[in-house]
Amino acid sequence: MLDLDGLAGIIRKRLNDDLEVKSVEVEMPTLDDAVHEAACMLGIPIYSLDYEILEHKTAFLTFGKNLCRIRGYERVSVKRKKREEEEAAQKTVDAVKEAEEMELIEDMDGEIFIKRLASGIHIKVTPPEGTGAAVCLSAAKDALAAANIANYDANAVKAAVAKQSGKYVRIGDYANNPANNAAMSIEVTEDEMRAFLYVNPPGPGGTDIMFADIKNTMKMHGVTSGADEEFLETFADKPVYREKVCIAKGTPPVNGINSFMQYFFETDQSKIRLRESSDGKVDYKELNIIQNVRENQVLAIWNNAEPGKDGSTVTGRILMSQPGKETAFDIGNNVRKEADGRTIVAAISGQVMMVNGKISVEPVLEIAGDVGVKTGNIDFNGAVFVKGDVIEGFKIKASGSIDINGTINKATVVADGDIIVKQGIYGKEGTFVQSGCSVWAKFIENGTVKSGNVINVTDGIINSNVDAAKKIFCSGKRASIVGGRLRASEEISCKTLGAVGGSTETICEVAFDPESRSQLEALQTERATLGGEFDEVALNARTLDNNKKTRGFLPDDKEEILQELLKKRESLAERLREIDEQIAELQQHLSSLVVNGRVSASVKVYPGVCVRIRDAEEKIRSEYKAVTFVLDHGLIASTKYAEPVAAPEKPERK
Repeated sequence: MLDLDGLAGIIRKRLNDDLEVKSVEVEMPTLDDAVHEAACMLGIPIYSLDYEILEHKTAFLTFGKNLCRIRGYERVSVKRKKREEEEAAQKTVDAVKEAEEMELIEDMDGEIFIKRLASGIHIKVTPPEGTGAAVCLSAAKDALAAANIANYDANAVKAAVAKQSGKYVRIGDYANNPANNAAMSIEVTEDEMRAFLYVNPPGPGGTDIMFADIKNTMKMHGVTSGADEEFLETFADKPVYREKVCIAKGTPPVNGINSFMQYFFETDQSKIRLRESSDGKVDYKELNIIQNVRENQVLAIWNNAEPGKDGSTVTGRILMSQPGKETAFDIGNNVRKEADGRTIVAAISGQVMMVNGKISVEPVLEIAGDVGVKTGNIDFNGAVFVKGDVIEGFKIKASGSIDINGTINKATVVADGDIIVKQGIYGKEGTFVQSGCSVWAKFIENGTVKSGNVINVTDGIINSNVDAAKKIFCSGKRASIVGGRLRASEEISCKTLGAVGGSTETICEVAFDPESRSQLEALQTERATLGGEFDEVALNARTLDNNKKTRGFLPDDKEEILQELLKKRESLAERLREIDEQIAELQQHLSSLVVNGRVSASVKVYPGVCVRIRDAEEKIRSEYKAVTFVLDHGLIASTKYAEPVAAPEKPERK
């Protein structure tokens, strides 16, 4: 176990390591390329990098090739911040250590206890603690007098007070009447997790209880575990009469922990924050959406299942625990397992991401200009960075993320990862954008956009069909939603919703899973079609089978038709069973969604907007200001505007 000294040593070592300036030298064709490569090699974001140019040659000096060599290192201000954090942590450790060393011992006076036992009168004198007062001889005599005990061995009392042994010693005789001894009874709860002691006081000539008496009584009643020995000893010295006292507690079982993956990179896209300047512009360099990693960098560690800990009742019966479940895990592209089989590291330098629940590191394909005639359609197993636009009619498909510096113009862009469009998405009902993660854009106009997580637009969404598995944010200065249909499972948020006069239909639907709902509708349609076909096949097969039973046989051609019908009936029945299972799973998933969903506009909602939450629908007929629509007892209600959940942070005012 790590103690405070060990922790302090680790902190000091990390502080010393951070104080060392680590630098790398990089040689690339351009300065931008060199800066990106240096940041990647140091494992830091670009904004934390400082660099000096060692060599910069133009093409005519290097036979047709540009050359830029730099030395990059982590910015000093960043390292100073780290050092201050480490120093603060060290102060906390020192403070805790000092408090432990200065922990005060509780002061307690010595005490005297008197017992009437069958073997005679006994006393126990305990020593004081801290600066407490010791028991004096006169105090012992006063205690004996208060207990109506006059005949005792004065020397024995004097010796007991002098030794303060904390043990009972005999000081005189006692005429015991066993019929009046203190009586004990024990009650065990039905689940055997508690045991209670009840003590009747002794009568004239009766004896007091001792610790050993309590233990024997517990044993007689089968109470063998879960007792606090220190409490029982104290209770024996200071018994509580005619009151049930808990003397033993069972230990409930602790189930084991299932195996799980511990990640060392951000897997939750909703934690990403856009930073907006005072003029409404977004600096995409500060998003930290693309998480770059270096070759051999540790990405995650698999934690095996833990077995759990059995419990026990007060009677000693074992309560079995459930062990943690051990599950297998798979890895994606360009990652590997270390020799321990648990540590996952990057096999290449690139972008780390989750693809179909697996950790992958994807390389990046850079397009220097537009995706158009010169490039053709792009289909790449990795991430794609486009410095220009995506021209009308062309397609990009990537297994990683897609980062577009310009616009998407009536084109198709599909990515398993994030899609980032610095300018916007524009089309004439011919633009289709689909992301397995999140979509980030300046605007969306006349397009269809689907996201497996969050959609965040800064300027506006106009006449578009937009589906997000979680949330749709429209958060810039001109953050308006006008026309089209928007669907999200959790939330739709903007500044202005709808248009003056309600001339353009705007539909906002929340509190369901758009993808699952579409799958359910498709399966139900297929189920109806195949159900009708099954009924027709079954009827024809039944007719031929009845003829066969009546005649005792069928002609060869009819028999062949019957066998084909039976095979087709079985095939259709199997497919219908599969569809029914899939429908049941989707219905269970949709019914289990606990999110209520909400639609919010921080400035205004115009008449003509249609809001749907789960199965309720409300057509807005009057203008609302700063409002949030929620579901209340099956009906849509308007409430005071609520800030978006996990929405991008507001810009800092300067």
